[in-house]
Amino acid sequence: MHIGSISDKPKLLLVKAMSPADRAAALMAGFDDVIDYTRATPEEVVARVRAIVRRYQISAADAALSAAENSNLSRIAEISALTARERRILEALAKRLGRPVSHAFLSRLISEDVAGASALYLRVVICCLRKKLRKGASIVARLGQGYELSLDPGVSM
Repeated sequence: MHIGSISDKPKLLLVKAMSPADRAAALMAGFDDVIDYTRATPEEVVARVRAIVRRYQISAADAALSAAENSNLSRIAEISALTARERRILEALAKRLGRPVSHAFLSRLISEDVAGASALYLRVVICCLRKKLRKGASIVARLGQGYELSLDPGVSM
């Protein structure tokens, strides 16, 4: 049985007649909720506990999905060597493995503004990303279609 760390467990503080300032201090100290059982109805306590558990379940599912994505991407490139923009491009290409992703989509993905990055800047980012790919992975330019991630038969995601 896996116990886990305290950081992945809900932290509730049940109190009797605690001031709002003290409850706020407890929340700032790391509790997920502070319940004054002299003021809360049983239905409210149950609803608040369920809400916290639901948030933790969603967080755990997100963490598991992120770990799986990192594992898949690490087969293609050294994740720690990627910039944020390179990672966003690689994620987009990996989601459409073997199919081209449009220049316009990738430009918007790496852009900080609404207009999108220039085609030249996208080429520079793709060039830098190509240098960080593992053996057997490549990014191919498809004329008029965009860029496509290609993996050799021995490389899997």
